This record gives sequence, structure tokens and C-alpha cells, in this order.
Amino acid sequence: MLASPVLLGVSYLVAAFVFSLAYYAAWRVNSDVFIVHHEMNLRPLVRWKKALSAPNPPVSSPSTPSGIDEISKQYVAFEAEEQKQRRALEKIGPELDRVSQEVSRLGALHNDAMTKNLTAAVERRQREQQAQVDGVLSDLHVELKKNPTDIATAAKKAEDGLRAVAESPAPDASHYIAEATKTPYLLEMRTAIDERDRLSRDQIDAQQHLDEARAQQRSLLESWADMRRGRIGYFDFLYFSMGVATSNTFGDIIPNGRLIRFIIVVQLLASALLVGLFLNALTSGAVRP
Repeated sequence: MLASPVLLGVSYLVAAFVFSLAYYAAWRVNSDVFIVHHEMNLRPLVRWKKALSAPNPPVSSPSTPSGIDEISKQYVAFEAEEQKQRRALEKIGPELDRVSQEVSRLGALHNDAMTKNLTAAVERRQREQQAQVDGVLSDLHVELKKNPTDIATAAKKAEDGLRAVAESPAPDASHYIAEATKTPYLLEMRTAIDERDRLSRDQIDAQQHLDEARAQQRSLLESWADMRRGRIGYFDFLYFSMGVATSNTFGDIIPNGRLIRFIIVVQLLASALLVGLFLNALTSGAVRP
């Protein structure tokens, strides 16, 4: 027994409602599954009238764009800033590596030269002390030549001289370090370290600006997605579903995903089947005696 045309017609409408709910749910989950032509024109005119008639009508600022053109301009600006910081990082990276290697090279040379200077300073101090001891011994020899019998006096003078040499104040460690650090590589190394620090700061700044540009892009896209969901409601997808069911869409809402296209194919097949059954039921009723 064939279904009545009324039941088939109701089923056709119910199917359109069910598919419209599926489209709307997909839109709420991911607004990119549909491309909406001239999205700004879908905002109800009454909202514009209310906004314009308000005492202080809202003015769109660069921080809160409302139109697709404004969104695109800001996104392009953020993307250009991201590319700029990327190029800066790509330029800074190799230069920073080169300067860091130069700092390491000069540091190694400076340390070697400082070790040599420190060794030379200690050896010089030892030679100076040995020269003083040799001077005391030379004076002792001269004194013994003058008075070979006065050994006690000569020994006393030699003892006092050796004691004076032993008790003479030795330079402290800071003196040796200050003398040892005077190398021909010190100035170059300091210059290279300053350059490395500057490049490191530039790298940190560029990375921060890059992160900010990316965050601004992400925030912009998220805000745009929220605004898109607010501009289009369930009725728009009921309108779209009825257009699919009747094969009479106008291209203002375009599917932009395989899953959505698959659902549309299912609705088209279901609609075609219901329409065929509906026409068959009408025809059968018309020819029945």
C-alpha cells in the first residue's frame, strides 16, 4: 500500500528541517565548513538602524574589526609582521653563531695569554728574589775579602740581608691577576661579547614580536569565527536546506567540506526519493476509479 501524498509531503518537510539542524550544528562547531557570500549583508538591517540612531553610535576601531575587509587587512598586516620577524630571526641566527664562535676563540686565546703572563710574572718575581739573595751573597764575599778575620760581623750582615729578602712584601694575587689579564685579545673579546649581547637582545625582541604577531593572528581569527557564528542563525540554514531539497540554491551559502557535501548528497537523494514517491502517489490517486 502506497503512502498518502500528505504523509510524503510532511516527510519531505521534516527531512528538510532535520538536515537544516545538521547544517546549523556543523556551522556552530566549525564555521569554516560554509563559505558565506557578503557576510556583512546578512546582518539584519534593524541592527544597523538601532546603531545609527543611538546617541553615540559605535565606531569600528582597528582593534575590533567588524567587516571581512577589515579582518583581511589586519590579518595581512599581522602576517607581514610575522614574516618580517621571521626574516630578522633568520638573519640574526647565523650572525649570532658567528659572533659566539669568535668570542670562544678570543676567550681561548686570552686565557692562554693570561696563563703565560701569570707564569712570566711569577718567574720574574722569583728572579728578583734570587737577584736579591745573590746581592747579599756578593756583599758577604766582598766583606770577607776586606776583613777575612771578622767572620761573625760578615755573617751577621748576610743574615740580616737574607732576612730582609725573605720578609720583603710579595705582590698579592690581585696584582698578578691584573698583570696577567693585560693581553692583546682582551679588547677584541670585550667588543665581541658586546656584539653577542646585542644580537641576543635583538633575537629575544624578534622572537617576542613574532609570538605577538602570531597571537594577534590567532585572536583575530577566533574573534572573526565568533562574529561569523553570530551573524548567521538557524533560519539561514533552514533556507539553505530548503534550497538543497528543491535544488534551487542561490550560491550565497556554499559548502566547504567533504562531510557537508556528503550530507547534501544524502539530502538530495532523500528529497528526490520523496518527491518521486509523492508524484507517484498523486498519479496513483488520480487514475484510481
